[in-house]
Amino acid sequence: MTTQSAPRLTRPEQQSQTRERLIEAAEALILNQSIPGLSLRAVCAQAGFSQGAFYSNFADKDELLLAVVNRHASKERDSLQQSLAGLEGNSLQQSLDAIAGWLSGMSRRREWARLSVELKLQAIRDEDFAARLSAAWSPIIDEFAAIIRRLAARHGLTPALPPEVVAATLAVLWNTISLHDERSACAHSANEVFLAVLCGMLMPASHGAPTDPGRQGEPR
Repeated sequence: MTTQSAPRLTRPEQQSQTRERLIEAAEALILNQSIPGLSLRAVCAQAGFSQGAFYSNFADKDELLLAVVNRHASKERDSLQQSLAGLEGNSLQQSLDAIAGWLSGMSRRREWARLSVELKLQAIRDEDFAARLSAAWSPIIDEFAAIIRRLAARHGLTPALPPEVVAATLAVLWNTISLHDERSACAHSANEVFLAVLCGMLMPASHGAPTDPGRQGEPR
Protein backbone atom coordinates (compact mmCIF):
# COMPACT_ATOMS: atom_id res chain seq x y z
CA MET A 1 0.00 0.00 0.00
CA THR A 2 1.40 3.36 -0.98
CA THR A 3 1.05 6.30 1.35
CA GLN A 4 0.15 9.66 -0.02
CA SER A 5 2.24 12.55 1.15
CA ALA A 6 0.49 15.66 2.36
CA PRO A 7 -0.07 18.21 -0.41
CA ARG A 8 2.52 20.95 -0.51
CA LEU A 9 1.35 24.27 0.82
CA THR A 10 1.11 27.16 -1.58
CA ARG A 11 3.22 30.23 -0.88
CA PRO A 12 0.25 32.19 0.56
CA GLU A 13 -0.61 29.19 2.76
CA GLN A 14 2.98 28.96 3.99
CA GLN A 15 3.03 32.66 4.78
CA SER A 16 -0.28 32.41 6.64
CA GLN A 17 1.06 29.49 8.66
CA THR A 18 4.26 31.38 9.47
CA ARG A 19 2.23 34.42 10.52
CA GLU A 20 0.04 32.35 12.84
CA ARG A 21 3.04 30.73 14.50
CA LEU A 22 4.64 34.12 15.10
CA ILE A 23 1.40 35.42 16.64
CA GLU A 24 1.14 32.35 18.87
CA ALA A 25 4.76 32.76 19.94
CA ALA A 26 4.17 36.42 20.76
CA GLU A 27 1.12 35.56 22.88
CA ALA A 28 3.05 32.98 24.88
CA LEU A 29 5.95 35.35 25.51
CA ILE A 30 3.68 38.26 26.47
CA LEU A 31 2.03 36.08 29.10
CA ASN A 32 5.42 35.01 30.45
CA GLN A 33 7.44 38.21 30.13
CA SER A 34 5.07 41.18 29.47
CA ILE A 35 5.25 43.43 26.41
CA PRO A 36 8.20 45.62 27.49
CA GLY A 37 10.30 42.46 27.80
CA LEU A 38 9.19 41.13 24.43
CA SER A 39 11.97 41.01 21.82
CA LEU A 40 11.53 40.16 18.17
CA ARG A 41 14.50 37.80 18.41
CA ALA A 42 12.73 35.86 21.18
CA VAL A 43 9.50 35.71 19.16
CA CYS A 44 11.33 34.34 16.13
CA ALA A 45 13.21 31.79 18.24
CA GLN A 46 9.98 30.66 19.92
CA ALA A 47 8.26 30.26 16.53
CA GLY A 48 11.28 28.65 14.89
CA PHE A 49 11.84 31.28 12.20
CA SER A 50 14.46 33.83 11.26
CA GLN A 51 13.95 37.55 11.73
CA GLY A 52 13.71 37.74 7.95
CA ALA A 53 10.55 35.65 8.17
CA PHE A 54 9.22 38.06 10.77
CA TYR A 55 9.75 41.11 8.57
CA SER A 56 8.09 39.31 5.68
CA ASN A 57 4.91 39.33 7.75
CA PHE A 58 5.10 42.33 10.07
CA ALA A 59 6.58 45.79 9.79
CA ASP A 60 7.42 46.06 13.50
CA LYS A 61 6.49 44.92 17.00
CA ASP A 62 3.39 47.12 17.12
CA GLU A 63 2.00 45.45 14.01
CA LEU A 64 2.57 42.06 15.62
CA LEU A 65 0.74 43.18 18.77
CA LEU A 66 -2.18 44.43 16.69
CA ALA A 67 -2.29 41.07 14.92
CA VAL A 68 -2.71 39.48 18.37
CA VAL A 69 -5.62 41.85 19.05
CA ASN A 70 -7.25 41.31 15.66
CA ARG A 71 -6.99 37.54 15.98
CA HIS A 72 -8.89 37.51 19.26
CA ALA A 73 -11.31 40.33 18.39
CA SER A 74 -12.36 38.47 15.25
CA LYS A 75 -13.00 35.28 17.23
CA GLU A 76 -14.97 37.10 19.92
CA ARG A 77 -17.05 38.99 17.36
CA ASP A 78 -17.94 35.70 15.66
CA SER A 79 -18.78 34.22 19.06
CA LEU A 80 -20.96 37.22 19.89
CA GLN A 81 -22.87 37.00 16.62
CA GLN A 82 -23.39 33.24 16.89
CA SER A 83 -24.39 33.28 20.56
CA LEU A 84 -26.81 36.22 20.32
CA ALA A 85 -28.09 35.78 16.77
CA GLY A 86 -31.61 34.71 17.78
CA LEU A 87 -32.48 37.36 20.37
CA GLU A 88 -35.25 38.88 18.23
CA GLY A 89 -37.58 35.99 18.99
CA ASN A 90 -36.78 35.87 22.71
CA SER A 91 -38.47 37.46 25.69
CA LEU A 92 -36.57 40.17 27.53
CA GLN A 93 -35.63 37.72 30.28
CA GLN A 94 -34.31 35.19 27.77
CA SER A 95 -32.31 37.90 26.00
CA LEU A 96 -30.76 39.15 29.24
CA ASP A 97 -29.88 35.59 30.22
CA ALA A 98 -28.27 35.00 26.81
CA ILE A 99 -26.13 38.14 27.01
CA ALA A 100 -25.07 37.39 30.60
CA GLY A 101 -24.32 33.81 29.58
CA TRP A 102 -22.11 34.94 26.71
CA LEU A 103 -20.18 37.32 28.97
CA SER A 104 -19.87 34.63 31.62
CA GLY A 105 -18.47 32.20 29.07
CA MET A 106 -16.01 34.84 27.93
CA SER A 107 -14.91 35.43 31.52
CA ARG A 108 -13.51 31.91 31.68
CA ARG A 109 -10.90 32.81 29.08
CA ARG A 110 -8.35 34.11 31.56
CA GLU A 111 -5.38 34.04 29.19
CA TRP A 112 -7.10 36.42 26.78
CA ALA A 113 -8.00 38.68 29.71
CA ARG A 114 -4.34 38.74 30.77
CA LEU A 115 -3.27 39.54 27.21
CA SER A 116 -5.87 42.30 27.09
CA VAL A 117 -4.45 43.90 30.23
CA GLU A 118 -0.91 43.79 28.83
CA LEU A 119 -2.09 45.41 25.59
CA LYS A 120 -3.92 48.15 27.49
CA LEU A 121 -0.81 48.86 29.55
CA GLN A 122 1.16 49.18 26.33
CA ALA A 123 -1.48 51.64 25.08
CA ILE A 124 -0.91 53.77 28.20
CA ARG A 125 2.80 53.82 27.42
CA ASP A 126 2.36 54.58 23.70
CA GLU A 127 -0.29 57.01 22.42
CA ASP A 128 0.06 55.91 18.79
CA PHE A 129 -0.43 52.29 19.75
CA ALA A 130 -3.43 53.32 21.91
CA ALA A 131 -5.21 54.75 18.87
CA ARG A 132 -4.50 51.65 16.79
CA LEU A 133 -5.59 49.36 19.62
CA SER A 134 -8.87 51.24 19.99
CA ALA A 135 -9.55 50.98 16.25
CA ALA A 136 -8.81 47.24 16.28
CA TRP A 137 -11.09 46.55 19.24
CA SER A 138 -13.96 48.88 18.25
CA PRO A 139 -15.81 46.49 15.87
CA ILE A 140 -16.77 44.09 18.67
CA ILE A 141 -17.82 46.95 20.97
CA ASP A 142 -19.88 48.44 18.12
CA GLU A 143 -21.50 45.05 17.44
CA PHE A 144 -22.29 44.57 21.13
CA ALA A 145 -23.71 48.10 21.36
CA ALA A 146 -25.94 47.45 18.32
CA ILE A 147 -27.35 44.32 20.01
CA ILE A 148 -28.06 46.29 23.20
CA ARG A 149 -29.67 49.11 21.19
CA ARG A 150 -31.99 46.71 19.35
CA LEU A 151 -32.87 44.95 22.61
CA ALA A 152 -33.78 48.25 24.31
CA ALA A 153 -35.89 49.40 21.35
CA ARG A 154 -37.71 46.07 21.06
CA HIS A 155 -38.72 46.02 24.73
CA GLY A 156 -39.28 49.74 25.25
CA LEU A 157 -36.36 50.21 27.64
CA THR A 158 -34.61 53.49 28.41
CA PRO A 159 -31.02 52.58 29.34
CA ALA A 160 -29.29 54.65 31.99
CA LEU A 161 -26.34 55.09 29.61
CA PRO A 162 -25.85 55.08 25.82
CA PRO A 163 -25.51 51.55 24.37
CA GLU A 164 -21.87 52.18 23.45
CA VAL A 165 -21.09 53.01 27.10
CA VAL A 166 -23.04 49.98 28.32
CA ALA A 167 -21.08 47.73 25.96
CA ALA A 168 -17.71 49.24 26.92
CA THR A 169 -18.55 49.02 30.65
CA LEU A 170 -19.50 45.37 30.37
CA ALA A 171 -16.24 44.73 28.48
CA VAL A 172 -14.27 46.25 31.38
CA LEU A 173 -16.30 44.19 33.85
CA TRP A 174 -15.56 41.06 31.80
CA ASN A 175 -11.85 41.79 32.07
CA THR A 176 -12.07 42.28 35.84
CA ILE A 177 -14.09 39.12 36.46
CA SER A 178 -11.85 37.11 34.15
CA LEU A 179 -8.82 37.99 36.26
CA HIS A 180 -10.61 37.34 39.53
CA ASP A 181 -9.02 34.59 41.60
CA GLU A 182 -11.56 31.78 41.60
CA ARG A 183 -10.14 30.48 44.89
CA SER A 184 -11.17 33.61 46.76
CA ALA A 185 -14.56 33.81 48.40
CA CYS A 186 -17.33 35.15 46.18
CA ALA A 187 -21.02 34.84 46.97
CA HIS A 188 -22.17 35.31 43.38
CA SER A 189 -21.31 33.65 40.09
CA ALA A 190 -20.04 35.61 37.10
CA ASN A 191 -23.37 35.05 35.39
CA GLU A 192 -25.27 36.60 38.33
CA VAL A 193 -22.95 39.62 38.39
CA PHE A 194 -23.27 40.26 34.66
CA LEU A 195 -27.05 39.88 34.81
CA ALA A 196 -27.39 42.30 37.75
CA VAL A 197 -25.19 44.95 36.10
CA LEU A 198 -26.92 44.51 32.75
CA CYS A 199 -30.35 44.95 34.36
CA GLY A 200 -29.15 47.98 36.31
CA MET A 201 -27.94 49.74 33.16
CA LEU A 202 -30.82 48.76 30.89
CA MET A 203 -33.57 49.12 33.50
CA PRO A 204 -32.56 51.87 35.94
CA ALA A 205 -34.29 52.31 39.29
CA SER A 206 -37.08 54.40 37.77
CA HIS A 207 -38.13 51.26 35.87
CA GLY A 208 -38.05 49.11 39.00
CA ALA A 209 -35.15 46.94 37.85
CA PRO A 210 -35.13 43.63 39.76
CA THR A 211 -31.96 42.59 41.53
CA ASP A 212 -32.59 39.02 40.45
CA PRO A 213 -34.87 39.04 37.38
CA GLY A 214 -34.75 35.27 37.14
CA ARG A 215 -36.56 34.96 40.49
CA GLN A 216 -38.82 38.01 40.57
CA GLY A 217 -40.89 37.48 37.47
CA GLU A 218 -40.45 38.40 33.85
CA PRO A 219 -39.24 41.96 33.14
CA ARG A 220 -41.51 43.71 30.77
